[in-house]
Amino acid sequence: PCDVVGIVAYRNGAPVIYPLSEDDITIKSTLKDPELSWMAKSEEVVYREGQTTFVMNKAKSKSDAAITYESSNTDAATIDATGNITVVGPGITTLTASVARTATYLEDVATATLYVRSEGEGTIANPYLTVDAISLNDGITKDDYVWVKATIMGIISNTSTGAYSKIEDLTEDKIVATNLAVGDGHDYLAVQLPAGDIRTALNLKDTPDNQGKTVWLLGQMMKYCGVPGLKNVKDYSFNGVPVTSVGSVITSEGNAPAAIYTLDGVRQSKAVKGFNIINGKKVIVK
Repeated sequence: PCDVVGIVAYRNGAPVIYPLSEDDITIKSTLKDPELSWMAKSEEVVYREGQTTFVMNKAKSKSDAAITYESSNTDAATIDATGNITVVGPGITTLTASVARTATYLEDVATATLYVRSEGEGTIANPYLTVDAISLNDGITKDDYVWVKATIMGIISNTSTGAYSKIEDLTEDKIVATNLAVGDGHDYLAVQLPAGDIRTALNLKDTPDNQGKTVWLLGQMMKYCGVPGLKNVKDYSFNGVPVTSVGSVITSEGNAPAAIYTLDGVRQSKAVKGFNIINGKKVIVK
């Protein structure tokens, strides 16, 4: 059997197929458009302990079918049968409202992305989480360095699409040391690992046991491999204490990003080897 678009006629008892192109066919339906409408395509809320259930915007439809709701990530938010949303924790979820086809109306679906932000500030003491970094990606000045806390999930296995893989799903020759995928188990950031001590300490090619660990990273939020990412990482931590003097200064100042200058007073996008003035303090970077 095969799929053929056309008209079948019978001639002398035998079927004859007359193929037609898409331009030759017009399909008309007597079913009505349910005109399902819902909230904006994306919404953002900040997660706070004890936050109550709320309705962002009631879905509306002319259909005689009931509207049903679904959340793709119930760790971030749930949604009940009436459209009430309950924030569970920081994360990103796709909320879906849908109506089924009936004898009178067509089926329809409306979706919205909900970003449940943390109260992070980008410092090591109060870092951004994955959802914050994705929401803010490319929205922060490129010279700004911020701390992001996440779990090492794997590596970026396809640099064209930004797709990631766990190392156990890759052959040894496909595991690279130049990047990481870090996230919250649902969403992730592509992290560029610069050559040197940071790459040596963090990469999964040399240290596969790092997968699954919680890590703090100090870098610049911008797209990498076509997806939200963190580049030019210059400090890290596995316990909330910065490894380098640069990260320590930013932590002690309690804000992000750091203001970095040469001894001549020229502002820099990142610290260089030798003497730097970071947030008004002289720091030696080796």
